[in-house]
Order: sequence, then structure tokens, then C-alpha cells
Amino acid sequence: MRRDTGVYVVIPNHCYDEVVKLINTGDRGISSFVKVDFTHLVRVRKGLSMHPKRSKVLYFETITNPLVEVVDIEKVVGLANEFGCITVVDTTWTPPLVQQVFR
Repeated sequence: MRRDTGVYVVIPNHCYDEVVKLINTGDRGISSFVKVDFTHLVRVRKGLSMHPKRSKVLYFETITNPLVEVVDIEKVVGLANEFGCITVVDTTWTPPLVQQVFR
């Protein structure tokens, strides 16, 4: 984690390495991030509540790479909405024809 200003990002413990590298550059207004286990909503909530007054982005993959974990999109996005987060869902392994993230 870094500075306490700017955008705060919550990402999964097991995340595509290039995403972590992108976040670590800090040149996109991202100042800090935390990794949490997205298969446990309590841990996602704790990650989101760490910086309650800052802009937040919630980034996750489903199905995850490389561990092939399934994240409950509807519940995680609902939680993100409670905190006013922008949500980014990477569905590289399950493209829109296979997994529909919007209704």
C-alpha cells in the first residue's frame, strides 16, 4: 500500500499479474490498493471499509486465473454499490456468451 490520497483499489488475492503491475505504477491516480479473498464477502467488505472517504474501484475476475475460483458477481457488485464503488469485472476466461454479467 502507498499514499493515503487518490483512488483506492480492492483486488483479489490471486489476480492477473499485469493488473497488479498496472496498479503499482501509480500513474493513473491510483494511490493504494489491498488484496482480499473475493470468495468471502466479509473480507471484501473489510477491504472496502478501510478507506471510507476515498474514491474506490473494485476489480475482480470470475472465473479467477489461475485458481479457477468462482466469485458471486451479484453479491460482490451489490456490496460495491453500498460503498459507491466503480466495479470492474474481468471475464477473460468466461466471455459474455458464456457468462452474462448484466441482466
